[in-house]
Amino acid sequence: MDHIILSYYLPSLKVSIKDILFIVFAGLYLALLASQRLYPFIDLPNHLAEAVVYKNQDVFEGFYRVSERDSTNGFYYHFCSMFSNIETGNKVYYSMYMMLFLMIGYLIIRKWRGNTWFALLLFPLLLNYNVTYGFVGFTLGIPFVLVIYCLLGNKDMMSRVGVAVLLMVLFYIHILCLLFALFLVVACIFFENPRWNIFLRKIWIVIPATGMIVYWYLSVRAFETGESTLTFLTHYYAEEFLLTYYKRAKIFAFDNLNLFSGTQGLMCGLFFTLVAFLPVLIWGYDHLSLSSVKAFFNQHRSIASLIFVSVICCFFLPDQLPGQPVLYQRFSVFLTFSFVLMGSVLFRDRENKRLTIVFTCIAAIHLLLWFDYFRDFNRINEPFTKEIFTEIPSKEPMGGLITDCDFRGRPVYIHFPSYRIVWNNGIATTSLIDYRFGSVRRDVPFSILPQYQEWAGITYRFIPPEYKDLKYILVKGELEVFPQNAVSVAYSRDWKIIRKEGL
Repeated sequence: MDHIILSYYLPSLKVSIKDILFIVFAGLYLALLASQRLYPFIDLPNHLAEAVVYKNQDVFEGFYRVSERDSTNGFYYHFCSMFSNIETGNKVYYSMYMMLFLMIGYLIIRKWRGNTWFALLLFPLLLNYNVTYGFVGFTLGIPFVLVIYCLLGNKDMMSRVGVAVLLMVLFYIHILCLLFALFLVVACIFFENPRWNIFLRKIWIVIPATGMIVYWYLSVRAFETGESTLTFLTHYYAEEFLLTYYKRAKIFAFDNLNLFSGTQGLMCGLFFTLVAFLPVLIWGYDHLSLSSVKAFFNQHRSIASLIFVSVICCFFLPDQLPGQPVLYQRFSVFLTFSFVLMGSVLFRDRENKRLTIVFTCIAAIHLLLWFDYFRDFNRINEPFTKEIFTEIPSKEPMGGLITDCDFRGRPVYIHFPSYRIVWNNGIATTSLIDYRFGSVRRDVPFSILPQYQEWAGITYRFIPPEYKDLKYILVKGELEVFPQNAVSVAYSRDWKIIRKEGL
C-alpha cells in the first residue's frame, strides 16, 4: 500500500513511502554534515577567514581591511558573522542550503506533476562541484535559482514580483548565480510565448537586478587592474576554445568525482550523472523521432528553457574570466537537475517497483560513499587543531607552504593556512586578500605579508623566495631543502611550523 496514515498523531495527513524515504535520507545527510569538524571543501577556509575578519575588523587592523565597495557576494560572511562561532554559522549555512535544495527540488517535481520517486536522485546532486570546491555563495544561490524557476511557472502578479525581488537578493548571494537566473528568466519568458510584444510586457522583472549589476560593475571597473574581460574573451574564443573543448567531457563527472582519485573518481562521478540521464535516454530510445522530442518540449517549455540555458552555460562559457576562476563547471548541477525533472515528467505514470528499488539504492550508495569520505577526512585531520599555531605570536605574520595538498586527488589542503585566521585571529598569507573582487583586502605591503604562494609547494619543495622575511611558516608535507637557520617548533603528523632564527 502506497500510503501510510499517521492516524494517531496526524489523522488528516497521508504520508507516502517515498516521502518517508526522502525525509529519512535528508535527515541522514544533515546528520552527516553536522558531525563533520573540518570540511573537505577547497575554498572554504578562505571564506571562513573572510567572515572572521569581517566580524573582528579591529583585531586585524593594519593587516586586512573590509572593502565597502564590493557589496555583491557578501551574504555568506554577513550570515556567519551573526554567530558567536563562525564555524557554527557555517554549519547552519550549509544545512540551510541542503534543506532548501531538497525541498525546492521536490516541490518542483511535484508542481510539474512528475514521478516523485525521482526526488531520490536529488541526493547525488547535494554535494555537487560548487559545494566541494567551497564556492559558498554559488552553493546557496542554487536553491534560490530553483525557487525563481518554480515561481516562473505561475501566472499571477505576486509571483512575478517575487521573482524580481529574489533576483535582487541573488545579487548579494552570488552574482554569477544571478546572471544564470537572469538568462533563465529571459529564456522562460521567451519560450513561453515568443511574440515580442508579450515578451517585452513581461521582461520588466529583470530590470531592477540588471540595474544593480550595471551599477556595481561601473563602480568596480574603476578599480580594475590587469587584462580586461573583453580582451580575454576575444583571445579565448579565437585561440583556445576549440583546442581545449575536449576537456568539457569531464562535466558529466564533476559533481561526484572527488569521492575517489584519478580514473576511479571520474567513473564514480560519471555513474551518478548517468543515473540521472538514463530515464531520459531510455525514453529517447523508445521514441527515436524528432517529432516526439519536439512535442514534449512544446508541452513543457519551461523544462526546455532550463535545459537550453544549462547547455549554453556548460558547453559554451569559458573556463575562467580575469579574476573569476572555474566558470562553466559550476553549472553542471543545473544540467543534471533538468534531466532529473524531465525524467520525472516522462515517467510520471509509471510506478515501477524496479525503478523505486534502483533509485533508493542509488541514494543509499551515495550516502555511504560520502560517509566514508567524510569519516576518512575527519580521521586524517584529527590532530590539525588551533593548538598547532599557539607557538606563533598573535601579530606575527605566518606563511603557508603546502607541498602535499591532495586528499583523494583533490587539492583540499591548499587554503588550510587560513585556519590560523579562523581559529587564532592570527595573521597568515592567504589568497583571500588578493582576489580581484574580494571583500577582504590587504592593508599591508608585500614586504611584510607576501602574496600567498598557494601552488609553490607543488612546483618546488623548498621555501619560496617571497617568504624570505617571514619568521614562521606552516608546512604540510616534506621539504627537499630545509632552511639552515630554521627549526621545527610544532608538529601534527605531517603538519609542522618552521621558525627561522635571526629574523
